[in-house]
Amino acid sequence: MNPMRQLHKAIWAGLLIFSCIRFAFDVASVTHFSAMIATGVPLLLAIWSENKSSDVSFHAILVYTLCAVASAISLAQWKVLNEASPIDALIPLCSGIVWFSHQRRKNHKG
Repeated sequence: MNPMRQLHKAIWAGLLIFSCIRFAFDVASVTHFSAMIATGVPLLLAIWSENKSSDVSFHAILVYTLCAVASAISLAQWKVLNEASPIDALIPLCSGIVWFSHQRRKNHKG
């Protein structure tokens, strides 16, 4: 077992739990729901592709798109609707950064 891959999964799990808790307290918030998706999908992809050959470039496009859209949603809700805070964009942004690190480790170490 690669300890960095386990760390990546733990970070995604923590971000997912944090997003779920925030969504539970504000179920009308699209920001928290999109953050849940942006943190849950990379976690599922990392678990699913652990022992399988998969299309890494497709997964990267999917994750980066989800993270970018979730960040844009939270920033738009903050700026236009004044319903969120700019800090809410950090959750999907962190998920994307962890995915970048995960992909670099996967490409360099196999």
